[in-house]
Amino acid sequence: MTNPRINPGPSDLKNSLGDGSDRLFVNDMRGKLYVINNGKVDLYMNFQNLVCSGFSYQTNQQGFGYFAFHPDFANNGLFYTVHTEDKNNRIADFTIKKRIFDNENKTIESSHHDVILEWKANNPAANYFTGRFREIMRVEEPYEDHNVGQLGFNPNAKPGDNDYGMLYIALADGGSDGFPVSETDPLDNGQNLNTPLGKILRINPNGKMLAADTGQAFIEEVNLIVKGSNYGWGNREGTWVIKEDNENELFDLPENDARYNYTYPVAQYDRDIPAYYEGFYAIAITGGYLYRGKAIPELVGEYIFADFGSDARFFHVPVDELVNGKQAQIKELRLFDGQKSASFLEIIGSKRSDVRFGIGEDKEIYVTSKSDGKVRKLVSVKNKGVVSNE
Repeated sequence: MTNPRINPGPSDLKNSLGDGSDRLFVNDMRGKLYVINNGKVDLYMNFQNLVCSGFSYQTNQQGFGYFAFHPDFANNGLFYTVHTEDKNNRIADFTIKKRIFDNENKTIESSHHDVILEWKANNPAANYFTGRFREIMRVEEPYEDHNVGQLGFNPNAKPGDNDYGMLYIALADGGSDGFPVSETDPLDNGQNLNTPLGKILRINPNGKMLAADTGQAFIEEVNLIVKGSNYGWGNREGTWVIKEDNENELFDLPENDARYNYTYPVAQYDRDIPAYYEGFYAIAITGGYLYRGKAIPELVGEYIFADFGSDARFFHVPVDELVNGKQAQIKELRLFDGQKSASFLEIIGSKRSDVRFGIGEDKEIYVTSKSDGKVRKLVSVKNKGVVSNE
């Protein structure tokens, strides 16, 4: 297939509408949402022209982060976005109650707000947005990084199901001051039920939901989400103990670990760096999708994901083996550029992957990178039982 380029700038995420139009949407973290229709790229909307002047993208984890279309978008025109804003004396729905401190233990102000908006398009079939929006959630973020993550809807829910039309909101722990950090989750947001930070909101207790969870220094996790479960952050990293004041060492689980009632990953991999390797190796997992397409029969039923940094490996694991209380085996997914075996970094011509996944109406998996702004589709290499990245 051809690879439309979103120019200028880094594309971040792609998504489909589910309205039968086969349009793909891709956002640029600097505030633009593009639509790709039959290989033609158009600007759907520009955040900086539509939202308040406080829109900001000061760091590589800020800006226009994610978007999600309501499953009935074709009729109701609704979609949702999350972006960062300067505080500008606005009052957040969820504020920081604890003292915020830097690496020298000096009190500092909070960094910014994450804002979730609901948009209503006047004409859902149009390739240029006109309509209105309203703010539905504003979260105060203590530090610059680890902000609101992915927005999404259950793709398997049908009209009439309890989970149909419910918005999933993944929130990171609010970050820390400096990298490496002085403390892991310094405000203990992951274990504090009085803040939404470090949580997944509005989940369905009867569905099967997978969350890719980036570790601090050692372990990358795939978690099977169950309503009310505690996944241990920042007291656990994978199936190990982590201490807030020492991110550079892991400890064995205590003999009385069961008393804490933590839920552990259903699959995990570590950051052991090969002796020959230079750069960041296995630095951050980035979540993908369960493959249900037709282009790669070998991968049907496999959860596809990758690593975010200069490692850039792609992985797969059978979703049926992802069961709480057990560890599934992760396998690496071999990529090809045409008929030539190649790493993802070689394919995009970069030293860092910055990879994101999306899924189309055809149930095929699409991949993009901030490094080159192209949208690629995973397909099968002809006459070979392996995977090609075009």
